[in-house]
Amino acid sequence: MINFQRAFKFGRPFFERVARKVLKIHKRNIFDFGQNSSGKTFESYAPYTKAYKRRKVAGKAAPNQISRSATPNLTLTGEMKKSFSYVKSSAHGFEYGISDPRMAERMEFQGPKKKSGRKRLVSTKTNPTNPMAQELIKQEMLNQILLNFTKEIRKNGMGYKVYTI
Repeated sequence: MINFQRAFKFGRPFFERVARKVLKIHKRNIFDFGQNSSGKTFESYAPYTKAYKRRKVAGKAAPNQISRSATPNLTLTGEMKKSFSYVKSSAHGFEYGISDPRMAERMEFQGPKKKSGRKRLVSTKTNPTNPMAQELIKQEMLNQILLNFTKEIRKNGMGYKVYTI
């Protein structure tokens, strides 16, 4: 008899592996491509002000500035990008984000706490990750379920191989 609980079980190692892949994709989309959680670019709905854009391109927006990009990508000094990392996994899911309180506050200022202008949200309740990461999670879970079902079928002697000549 197939144990469906085992067939649909995902362990901590699975979520840890998936979390690291999702983190890489989400981080690249935010900091390299300047995209929000729904896949739209920050430039399309929350562009820089003319004065800030001029200062950033000239390299005078911050003392330890590394980015001179004229398009919003949340990478002025690179500190926020460095602090955006894997946090933990369990048998029920995974967490990643910013654990440094100073950088978390700066990230939050781009979104919910922003007073004027359009918010640059990197995660929302409806879109916690971007579409590419959501597709990756779906595919990884599907592959794991298929693997688990295969193990259960073979364990119970129900599987067979077909040889063609």
